[in-house]
Amino acid sequence: MGHRGMIKTACSFLSCLLTLVLLTGFPFGVKADPGPGQDDRTALPCSATLWSDAQLTVPIINSEGAAPYYAAKFQYSTSASGNMLLLLNEYRVIQDPSGYSCEQTTMSSADKEAENVFGLYFPDIVYNNTSYWALAAQAPTTDGKTWFKIQTALTNPDPANIMAKAPYLLYSSDNTGMTVMWQTTHTPLKSTIEWGYTTTYENGPITVTESGSGADQHQFSYAISRLLPNSLTYYRVTVNDKTFTGSFRTAPVESATTLSFYSYGDTRQQANILDGICALMLQDMNKNPDRRQTFTVNTGDFVMYGLGEAVWNREMFNPTYANSKTELASLPMMGAVGNHEGYHEGVSVVDTPNTGTMFRKYWPYKIYQTPSRYYYSFDYGPVHIAVLDTWSYPDQAVDAAQLIWLENDLKNSTKPWKVVATHTPLRDCQLNTPALQTAFIPILERNGVKLVVQGHAHYYSHVMVNGITYLTVGGGGAPLEPVTPYDPNAVPYIIKAVSAYHFARMDIDGNTTTVTVIKNDGSVLDTVTVTK
Repeated sequence: MGHRGMIKTACSFLSCLLTLVLLTGFPFGVKADPGPGQDDRTALPCSATLWSDAQLTVPIINSEGAAPYYAAKFQYSTSASGNMLLLLNEYRVIQDPSGYSCEQTTMSSADKEAENVFGLYFPDIVYNNTSYWALAAQAPTTDGKTWFKIQTALTNPDPANIMAKAPYLLYSSDNTGMTVMWQTTHTPLKSTIEWGYTTTYENGPITVTESGSGADQHQFSYAISRLLPNSLTYYRVTVNDKTFTGSFRTAPVESATTLSFYSYGDTRQQANILDGICALMLQDMNKNPDRRQTFTVNTGDFVMYGLGEAVWNREMFNPTYANSKTELASLPMMGAVGNHEGYHEGVSVVDTPNTGTMFRKYWPYKIYQTPSRYYYSFDYGPVHIAVLDTWSYPDQAVDAAQLIWLENDLKNSTKPWKVVATHTPLRDCQLNTPALQTAFIPILERNGVKLVVQGHAHYYSHVMVNGITYLTVGGGGAPLEPVTPYDPNAVPYIIKAVSAYHFARMDIDGNTTTVTVIKNDGSVLDTVTVTK
């Protein structure tokens, strides 16, 4: 056999191996002869015989949706006959007693030097860009062995949907940092982050490793730190050959007296409605980004069935809605757990012991007060925000621990503005819950809270009682509900109630907070002035 024929024969053997790999996996176990460098055999590159530019094509995802197989085509021409023996990294992989039977396609049969094409499949063993050695020979003799090297130069190593959740932000609870998170469908070859005060990204790239490689895992998280307060930072996440960019502004200095932030809730199943609201929010933010690129308070019910992984992917993190992705990549979301965060897919009954577990997975705030509850607080410039948990308890019977925490939390805060966020309304045009009012409202009134943002009801409601303004901002995407009939006990306190999709922007200026509520058609629904 000529030199050219030996190389091509080797390639055909390799293709037989890896075609069967796709079907059966690697039956390693029989030790073979020493590899290259341990005897006088020569390593010959096989890449020259690749069917298309020595590059791998789009991968084939296996049936379990885990690691992909990478496909390539090898071409060979030989007149050799007999059984084949193939070894990979010194292990015997397959002996094909029937000859050239592994997905062979005859390209030309004019003579005994017919050219043939074999499918070649790389499973996830190639993830580390390792070089693998293969030995091909005619069995049973060892004469005529030829070594060659498989180069794993992956040029398109992931499917288009490798990002299960595009990069989004978590506020790090200080004014010098931010956490960036993302999730992939499988373990990527590369996952890095870069950042800086310009789009040259002066820091990085830093390799970020996944927190788990099982089903619905592959989460990545990186805390960017040591930034300047009130500084615009650009970041870029690279996953394999795909890049995702975003920016955020760190929190202002502790002594700041001005601030803007956003709020909405009950986003749930109509991702298209949420995307439209996010488009308006981004337009509003970009009118004054130095002040308005801060954070969003989501008052709960992020998705329809909060214990279903796929539901988060198609609703809150739906990749087809660019505005929603951009908002999450530009404004960290601080959320309250709603009743829908306790629903299994297709079951509209709260699973109380598991409520919020998926929420905590994707919003793992370090400031949660307990491992099993979802109340916390944070400072941001001139405002202190306490987020309540009203749904991880049976029958919403909030325990004494949360009430003691809230009393101490509000009393010890020195911020000029104290705001409370809750899913279940404390006071509303319709949904007034006496048990929660009795538990929480005296604490709020004793400790100088002036503004409460809340959800659960799918409309906008503005109620004011005893110097506290209660705004229900539940028009984020769930089907709207009527605002009438009103709760008779709420009628004297109702200032405005409208069934409409909307979001709210809070502008703090010294001793005054102005709330502008904007409908999803861009018009102003309400303007609220709150003073200290």
